[in-house]
Amino acid sequence: MKNNKKAYELFMQLSPEKRKKLSVDWEIEEIDNMDDQSWMNRFGRWFGSFWNWLWMKHFKVKYKDLDMHEIKLMRRRVLHDK
Repeated sequence: MKNNKKAYELFMQLSPEKRKKLSVDWEIEEIDNMDDQSWMNRFGRWFGSFWNWLWMKHFKVKYKDLDMHEIKLMRRRVLHDK
């Protein structure tokens, strides 16, 4: 659950184009894995979570050692720089 929150914060720091691309990637992967119940339980629209998928596939390796406070500080810096 805490990593889903981290994924949300990191996702919101991305450009709208990158966010759209990741959303489409998730939808494509969801369709490709429709018969895989294990995948659907972890990441699917009804049982899993887009945020869980995003964390596991895109953010975990780079940001796993950061706590929520550090991620929010990163977001503030991004918003401040705009």
